[in-house]
Amino acid sequence: MKRFLKSGKTALLFGLISFLFPLALLANEKVERLNKGTIDWSTRQLKVVAKASPYPDPESPAQAREGAELAAKQKAWRAYIDMLSGIRFNSNQTLLAYLEEKGALKYKVRGILRSYRQSGVKFGADNSAEVTTYMPLEGAFSAILYAKLEPGEQRNTKVTPLKGAASGIIIDARGTGLKPALLPKIRSPQGAVLFDTADSAALMEVGPLIYIKEVTRKLAQRAGANPWHVKAVKSSGTYPVDIVLSAEDSQLISETKRLRQLLSAGALVVLVD
Repeated sequence: MKRFLKSGKTALLFGLISFLFPLALLANEKVERLNKGTIDWSTRQLKVVAKASPYPDPESPAQAREGAELAAKQKAWRAYIDMLSGIRFNSNQTLLAYLEEKGALKYKVRGILRSYRQSGVKFGADNSAEVTTYMPLEGAFSAILYAKLEPGEQRNTKVTPLKGAASGIIIDARGTGLKPALLPKIRSPQGAVLFDTADSAALMEVGPLIYIKEVTRKLAQRAGANPWHVKAVKSSGTYPVDIVLSAEDSQLISETKRLRQLLSAGALVVLVD
């Protein structure tokens, strides 16, 4: 009996650890709720879970489920469109404001949002449907979004493998009020732009940076095994998305080719609250 109780406690403890471990990882990701969906700044993808009821008077349960799933997919697409007004594009604009400036680009982005990926569907006892969908920020979405960058700002999408001591950069911006954005800038205390993530060679392929809440091996692997750690002194901008470094660290970035290469390669991880 004692052996049974001991093994039962061990199994219970193991099960509890197995349950809590992924939750601990999730707690370190930077996930932000936007209207009817979320944006995960750690994995750089949008997510929407949409629910819908069957159309009135279906001819069969199968038709009811089919209609409910179709309605849920339409709700998911509208939710992605609504999210555009909540995503910070840079320090002055939301993504929606940027798209409205670009005219037809707004409708192209709305169109590409229809190509979201569906990871599952659940049906209720009443034949209602719940669809789980996600949309990566890179790939087709980035190809449309950044195709209309200003002349002279068209980006190289090839990321060149780098060699050298530092493998990446981790900027700790916790406590500065920094908010995640698609294209933030890194600035000196005087406001000079040290690096604009819109100039990143990784813009189309993997994105210029990720945001996380705590450093873990899984989440910080983008900065490699030997990252350069630096502390932000404050955030700036109408939307506080630009990262301000100390005068000493600003000088290091300005004078160190290796650090600028790492920034361009997208080997940048930013810690936020």
